[in-house]
This record gives sequence, structure tokens and C-alpha cells, in this order.
Amino acid sequence: MRMEKIKNGEEAPREFLFGASELIEKGYEVDLYEFDDFYADRNRIINRSLARINNFISAKTGLVSSSHLFDLESVKRLNNYDIVIAGNEYVALGLLPYIELNIIRVRAIFFVMGMLSMIEFLNPCRLPFTIARHIYKRLLRNFSRSVFLGEGEILYARRLFPGLRTKMELLNFPVDTSFWYKKGDIEEDYILFIGNDRNRDFDLLAQIARLMPMNQFRFITDRMNGYNLPSNAKIIRGDWKRMYLSDEDIRDQISNCKTVILPLKESKQPSGQSVALQAMACGKSVIISRTSGFWNYRDFVHRGNILFVESRSCKKWANSISELLTSENMRNRVGESARSLVSQKYGLKTFSKEIERIGFQ
Repeated sequence: MRMEKIKNGEEAPREFLFGASELIEKGYEVDLYEFDDFYADRNRIINRSLARINNFISAKTGLVSSSHLFDLESVKRLNNYDIVIAGNEYVALGLLPYIELNIIRVRAIFFVMGMLSMIEFLNPCRLPFTIARHIYKRLLRNFSRSVFLGEGEILYARRLFPGLRTKMELLNFPVDTSFWYKKGDIEEDYILFIGNDRNRDFDLLAQIARLMPMNQFRFITDRMNGYNLPSNAKIIRGDWKRMYLSDEDIRDQISNCKTVILPLKESKQPSGQSVALQAMACGKSVIISRTSGFWNYRDFVHRGNILFVESRSCKKWANSISELLTSENMRNRVGESARSLVSQKYGLKTFSKEIERIGFQ
């Protein structure tokens, strides 16, 4: 849907295309595929068998493959390209057997989007860890490059797979600053949270709302239906894939809030990255958990262009939020610095240059 809007000249965020639109502007021929373009008859014995294998491995290791969704003849047409880029590990694991069997013979790159961090939660003395590590090693070995979007995750990968370090690249996640900007001067009296991934700390989020009954909260999520939330917390159903809200609606919610909060669980995955950078591009102050998976501690300065909370302490979170709410000058200063940083170092043009370098080096 986002790609269709871009093709039709409509307003839509382009960061989810991983630099494709910028490469097209440079004169590259770029085709974007979805699973429907590789339609496989899922009732065929081979596809049913692959689905069962993938489900079994996923249940044991957390690694999820899409190999049962591909059709052999459709996959062969990828050889018409110079480079194939998989947007996440789910797609990459689906393509892996075809690369190993030399059916796909062109240069292939994949983005690390959180599946690697599943391995860290497995017991290293148990078989599921060994299986997961072996599968991910095959992925790194057979793809030309793997693109990481957070320092914590790439450092973990380098420790886990020291012999494959040269195949790992670290890039800054891009933001379409032409789409994500503050619209108007309206600032309503609410604190905003956005997100659905497993590393969002929903329990802590609910506790924060209970501890601050005089403040209004809006949670854009599809993961808190079972929570007994206080009356000052409003859930707005939202999911990036299902698009219950349009990107324009989300931008308006960000633009009009007092501040954006992102309580996270400890993980090496750069959780909260896209939401934080989008909010910062909109000139909003962001409060986020300090985790080992935060993407880049050199660029992001506590109380300069972002606020970090060191622990899961509800009181510390409430104190940080209250400090911003009571100081418009601080909110504006942090938000302006955030917008400046994202515009300078986290834009799409910089990202597309790096993809071009990785693809053709």
C-alpha cells in the first residue's frame, strides 16, 4: 500500500523501502516484490512439508523461515537482477535454500531485523541454541552481506560468529524527513507510546500510567487488550503491517503530543528505533530505556537530543516524564536538537549511498 501511494505520487514515508526510491532516482532499475509475487501452491506436498519443518524450527528456536511460500520457477527470475535484497531474516531464511542449491546465483544481501536477538534468550547449553546458531551461521555465510541497524546487535553477532565479521555491515536506520515533520503548532495534553514488538515493556507502560493519574496517555498498539489500564490511558489500535491507522494519522498523533515514551525490555535488538527516529524527525522529545541494543550511543546525548531512563523503575520514568512536561523550553530544545541530528545523519540519501556501496563493492 505504501509503495502504491509512492508510485501514484501520494505522500507516504519511504524509509520502509530501504533506499529503493532513492536508487530509482539515481537511475537504477529497482523492482519490489511481495510474497504474492512468488505465489506457491501451499497445498503441494513439498510446501506443506516445508511449512511443518519451519513451524517446528520456529517453535524450538524462534527463527522463522518463509521457504514454504516460494515457488521454484518464480524464484529463478531473481537471477535476472544484479542484486537481491531481503528486507528481513524471514525473507532471507526463505531464500537461503535456493542460494545454497545455487538456484539463486546473484549477489544477495539481507537486513537483520530482530531475529538474531532471539538466540540470546536460548540456553547455550541446549540443542535449540546449537540449531539456531547453525542456521544463522548458514545465513551469514551464504549471503554476500548482512546489514545491521544497531551496534548492540552487530557486536553480539561478531562475538557469536567471529569468522564472518567481514560480511557484516552497520548502517544508520533511515528516516524520511520529508514525511516525518511536525504539522502545525497544536500541542495537546497527552503522552504518546507506539509499538507492538516483543521488546516493548507493556507491563512497565501500564504501571507508569497508573502512577501518573493526572496525566493523559495514548498507547498506539495492538498488544494491550488484556491489560487493566487506568482511565487516563487510551488505547488506539495500531499495527504497522495491518495499517489500522494511516501513516498520516500516526504523524498527527506524534506532532500533537507532549512527548513520546518508549519503555523497553533489555535486548540486543534495536527495539523502538523507527518510532524514536520518526518522532525525533517531527521535532518531538523522546524518552527511551537505555538497553544494550540501543543503536548508537555516540550520536544520542542524554538531555541533549533524547532522554534515557536507566532502569525499569516506574518512579524514575515518572520523574523523567514530569521533568519534560513541566518545562516547555526543555521539550523544545531537545526536540529541535533531535530533528537536527536525524536530518543530518539519518536521512534516506545517506542510507541509499551506503546500500549502493554495499551492493556493488
